[in-house]
Amino acid sequence: MNEMEQPGQEDDHSIARPSAQALLLQLRHAIGALGVALARIQRLPPPPPPVPAAPVPPAPPAPPKLKVNVKVRKPAPAPAPAPAPAPAPATAVHKNEAILAAMCRLMDESGHVRRAELVAAAPELIYSRCPSSYGGLTPQQSLSRDLQKLRDQGLIEFVAKGLYRVSERAASLYSGN
Repeated sequence: MNEMEQPGQEDDHSIARPSAQALLLQLRHAIGALGVALARIQRLPPPPPPVPAAPVPPAPPAPPKLKVNVKVRKPAPAPAPAPAPAPAPATAVHKNEAILAAMCRLMDESGHVRRAELVAAAPELIYSRCPSSYGGLTPQQSLSRDLQKLRDQGLIEFVAKGLYRVSERAASLYSGN
């Protein structure tokens, strides 16, 4: 007990417990309630008898067995496979060729190509010619990466932001495409 507590005073942490007499009284009430419920159950009328199932009709008689004379023929030999068709001419070109041909087509008199014009014309002039290279979700980013590679190879030059120049060597190779 704490020095501050008075005798007979309980601290806040204790739990009030019922006395043995109170527990015995609660137990007697519970037993009495169970007895009443049991008496009610015993007075209930019996459940109705189950409904008989509908009679199952008899199965139809089996059809008579037929005798069939069958002659087995050997299958005809399979025809020779048709020759494979000749491969279609390749219409797709390498992406670098498509880009340089598009740039040569879009060049102004001074040999410059504006990025906005190239991006606007790319679906028709580039992406359609090499769909496997630009079939992803970000074809413009793929085009930007390919332009950087062409710059690194010396085929184009980045003159200013959004302005490119095709090298004379590339212009002479791809100006007819």
